[in-house]
Amino acid sequence: MPRRTVTKLATVSAVVAASLLVVAPSAHADLVTHCVGTGGAVTVPNDLLVPAGKSCTLTGTTITGNVSVAAGANLVVVGGNVSGEVRVAADGYLDATDTTIGGQVVLAAGGYGAFLRDARTGAVTVRPKGSATIDSFLFVEGSTIAGNVVVGAGEVRLDRNTQVERNVNSTGTYYTDVHDSFVDGTLSVLNSSTGSVVCGSAVRGRATFAGNLGGVQLGPNGTL
Repeated sequence: MPRRTVTKLATVSAVVAASLLVVAPSAHADLVTHCVGTGGAVTVPNDLLVPAGKSCTLTGTTITGNVSVAAGANLVVVGGNVSGEVRVAADGYLDATDTTIGGQVVLAAGGYGAFLRDARTGAVTVRPKGSATIDSFLFVEGSTIAGNVVVGAGEVRLDRNTQVERNVNSTGTYYTDVHDSFVDGTLSVLNSSTGSVVCGSAVRGRATFAGNLGGVQLGPNGTL
């Protein structure tokens, strides 16, 4: 079947030399670990922040709190474990491979994107673009999403045996495609500017397509 052309990168190269730094923002605040550079198989006993405009690459790292990726920052995690949630600010990027995220993943309006590969996480939310100049993307491969997927902007692709244990709600995206994946709840694709492709996939609940400017393709040859 035809494949869309991916118009944005799904990986980010982070080449920096600094290490993890731990700072206390105030006498009354919990410690927050600032990540600039690379980190290995250590346990971060608090929240983690990737500062604005910086890059952080973690391999085998356990984070017991929440993660914040500030504006214009990049976070790449391989074989990691995050107990809390991950929030990505405008122009920020998250790449998580073989990683478990206990809470939700939230991409702010104008966030650059999120790429989840062989990962497990809670709900995933991509905020509507609003006045932001950047149009986001959400690419998911071989992953399990325990909650809802709610997307309000950009390019969306669920692929390679991805499982969504609740609902997928897409409104106002560039496209929303579901390939070789399973949605345990409902699938709703509304007001997509180039339509949707659902192929080799199963949806347990009701599937709704409405207001899409492009075509909707169900299966390798079907159209709607």
